[in-house]
Amino acid sequence: MKNIFFIFSFLFSIFYFSLLAHAGLVITSRYESQADKIQSTDKAMIEKDRMRVDVSTPGNNHLMIYRADLGKMWIIDPEKKQYQELSKQEITGMMQKMQEATKRLEAQMASMPQAQREAMKKMMPQMPKPSVVTYQKKADGIKIGNYTCTLYEGFVDQKKVSEMWTTDLKALSMSPEDFAVMNSFGEMFEAISKDFTSPYKISSLGLPIRMAQYNPDGSQKHLTEVVSIERQNTDPALFELPKDFVKQSRDDFDE
Repeated sequence: MKNIFFIFSFLFSIFYFSLLAHAGLVITSRYESQADKIQSTDKAMIEKDRMRVDVSTPGNNHLMIYRADLGKMWIIDPEKKQYQELSKQEITGMMQKMQEATKRLEAQMASMPQAQREAMKKMMPQMPKPSVVTYQKKADGIKIGNYTCTLYEGFVDQKKVSEMWTTDLKALSMSPEDFAVMNSFGEMFEAISKDFTSPYKISSLGLPIRMAQYNPDGSQKHLTEVVSIERQNTDPALFELPKDFVKQSRDDFDE
């Protein structure tokens, strides 16, 4: 089951690009995690019905290819020449397995002494539980690199959890219609939670140039910032599975 958590952890790292989708774009960004002491350079290539995201960290590179026309995505490990394939049906099946495993553990724990039961709960892996974020406009005219941005603060239950600096879509010749591929991408994860589609609903605020997430104590947790946005004609082969790569079996998800 550990691979399930790796997959979803990897997917969460690319959700930022759900706010950046536009056909024929190559978007490079940098990501920093104060909590995990991780830095990465992320590159997204986005077309009308497909997307590729390369995530590069020191000593570790992975990529994701999403094909709306095929209704599936591939998570690829270039170094090992392996990939995992996921569809909406497979994600639903994995979530059902996780829920069944959790129910079995809870049934076993019911007969344990309370102290032992609490200790077991802490040891049980937990999927991140997304919350719907409400954004409030804070300031206009903030310069970030070459972009003039509007600052929005994000709140969950009246507590500030994030900040987002956006620039006008029209200034970059974009419109909400350009987000269609990400809508279908979000639909793949409805089995996890309806809230997982919430990132796809805030494109009306503009194009995110910088996003910061905060811990309950107010310290910064994650920071993502756009480095460059370019219009390019990408090679169709970049959205195909590399040759000679080996598909990992479904059994690997349960190891």
